[in-house]
Amino acid sequence: MENGSLVLKVRRVAGQEVLSLFDEQTGTAALPREWTDQAVPSLYSTVLEHRPILHTACLLKLIELVQFIKKGVDDVTQ
Repeated sequence: MENGSLVLKVRRVAGQEVLSLFDEQTGTAALPREWTDQAVPSLYSTVLEHRPILHTACLLKLIELVQFIKKGVDDVTQ
């Protein structure tokens, strides 16, 4: 990993590879492989001068996650 994180484990969740990462500053985290520098090269990498920083599918998943967390917080506070 670029930032010095160590890959502890690779597993498949809902058909998607997920990396369990460890970093001394932030601890452990699980991220989809496609969100990391371990992802299969993007189709855009050969067409564009610079690879896109954020992938649309990942942003949509992030929106889903934020909405899910917000709904859980709203349910608890009501």
